Amino acid sequence: MRKIDALIGRRTEDHRRRAQACATKVLEAARENGYRVSLVGSLAQDRFRLHSDVDFLVHDEPAVGMRSAVERLVADHFRGTDIAYDLIFASDLTPNRVRDMLHEHV
Repeated sequence: MRKIDALIGRRTEDHRRRAQACATKVLEAARENGYRVSLVGSLAQDRFRLHSDVDFLVHDEPAVGMRSAVERLVADHFRGTDIAYDLIFASDLTPNRVRDMLHEHV
């Protein structure tokens, strides 16, 4: 059983490292393109596991074409990985929910 636990632990850590690397690139590219994006959820809270996804909160109001541009930006950085992600647009949430997500992030 210990060998299985060790294997799962190594796979989980590898998955977390790859997810963090992709997320960092997304955040940098978003900033370079003028999008305000935050990492939220399990990766931001150091609760990332083998089957976790990466959650991004997009702060900007969706201008014409902005959603699809952000979606392409994120997809480009995660393409070819086995890492799932979610894009959450603040404009789709209540202000309280956005505040909660950001509070959980910190």
